[in-house]
Amino acid sequence: MADFIRVSYASLSVIPEERRYLMHSMYEDSDVDGANDAEAVFDFIERVAPGTFVLVLCNDSVTPPCCNRQGHFHCDHYAPYWCCVLLLASTWEQYESRVKAAHQAWIDSRQCKVVEV
Repeated sequence: MADFIRVSYASLSVIPEERRYLMHSMYEDSDVDGANDAEAVFDFIERVAPGTFVLVLCNDSVTPPCCNRQGHFHCDHYAPYWCCVLLLASTWEQYESRVKAAHQAWIDSRQCKVVEV
């Protein structure tokens, strides 16, 4: 089973498009077989060339800590598309800190600004 890196799809925009490969995308769970195929291809790559590539599972959904079973608020952001993106490990190492910073900024920008009255 592939060891995915999980970040928002928006955060990958810091990596030039020509340095990332979209292996699979799907709307919600519309193509689980395709997702499994992408994972199987990555597992094969990892067996024959260990550590050469990383697989990123992306989705732009954000559920801030203020949301709970009792209620979801306007800052709860649901994105139905999921993507598997293949990167060279060296590309991930080069951009990892920028991707993580962009991912955190994505999350932070969707936090509730609750004001107590």
